[in-house]
Formats: sequence, structure tokens, C-alpha cells
Amino acid sequence: MDLEAAHRKLLEGGIPIDISRPRKGSIAVWLWMSRLARAYAGLRDWRDLEQARRYVFTRLGRTGAETILTELSPLPSAKLKRLWHTQGDLTKQVSWEELHRERWARLRDALNRYRPNLVVCYGLARKREFQELLEIREWQPLNSRIWKSDSGRHFLLPFFGNGQMSDRLMTEFVECDEFRLAEKLAAARSLENCPREARTRLESERAETERSDANAMRPNNSD
Repeated sequence: MDLEAAHRKLLEGGIPIDISRPRKGSIAVWLWMSRLARAYAGLRDWRDLEQARRYVFTRLGRTGAETILTELSPLPSAKLKRLWHTQGDLTKQVSWEELHRERWARLRDALNRYRPNLVVCYGLARKREFQELLEIREWQPLNSRIWKSDSGRHFLLPFFGNGQMSDRLMTEFVECDEFRLAEKLAAARSLENCPREARTRLESERAETERSDANAMRPNNSD
């Protein structure tokens, strides 16, 4: 489901949550995702925080755009999972195991249907679960905190919140040969296969970034 549409089904203070504009609360995890998505799209200003915020408000996880966000667990919060086990009426209707199996079946169906060029997992503690879901033969370490699958299409990073991700680590990942190779192999396919509107936006952003880079390198003759 579209990320914005999904949040509008949730209430905060009795009002539907609108993620298309600034609101109270942290969006740090989404900012890391946005930076990564923009880096994968080949945008040289992927570190730009304001551009990342704009991406969160307008494109992250949106229908017709370049990314899809999902959770490994049907209840992402450990606290919610504990609460589930204390609700007798709910667990009589469906067990946690049944809910979990249904979730993974849907995720596998989505992966087979959309066949994404790149899958980025985050949360090193769930390493084995990601490996099972994605049917990865073996995770291969790029360093102690970044891993890749044998196919080179799946990467595992630390959790994007709670201070576990850093600018240094994200830069190290984005600039590593394995990520650059995945980016190059998918670039042409992404532009060919993504919806026309999203493709036009990407091409426009790339052109603008290249113009900015050219202007920055141009000598100042005012002296």
C-alpha cells in the first residue's frame, strides 16, 4: 500500500496522519531511506538533508514512484508483539504463527511480482530471518556492519534508528564497489520500467544536479 495512504488510515489525536508535510515526531529512519534511494538513483547530492525531507514528503514509498517500504514482522514493534500475546480474544481468532506465515507469504508474493532491482534490509539482529525470507544462500560481509547476498541484489545494514546508522557508514556503503555495481546494472532498467512521471522527475533531478556541479566547478572571474 502507498505509504501516505496507509498513514491516513491511522489517527493521531483523532486526526488522520498526514506524512506529506512536516509534523511532530522523528522521521530519522525515513531520512536515511530517502538518502539511500536518491543515491541509488545516481543523484550526487544524495546527502542533502533538505532534499531528503522533500523526498520523504512527496515520493518515499508512494505508488508510481521508485521505492516500496515494508516490515519483516506483521507487528513491527516488540512491545506490540508482547501485547498481542496478552490479548486472549485476539489470539483465539488467529495465532501469532499464523499471522507471521501469512505476512511472509504476502512479502514473497510481492517480491516475485515486482522483482525489485535492489532490496535493502536494516537491522542486523534479524539477519537470519532476512536470509530465510529472501532465500539467500549466504550473507557475505563487506565489513562488520554491511553484508550482501551472493546475487549482489540484497544488502543488510544496521537499524536506521537509535543512532545505529551514521553518515560515515552510509557513505561507506553508497561508495562501495558492490553498491555502485548494483546501481549501474539497474539504472537503465529502472528508467525504462518505472512510470513515466517518476522517470521524468528522476531525469529532471539528475540534470539539475549536473548543472549545479558544473556551476560549482566553474572558475570565479569576478576578481
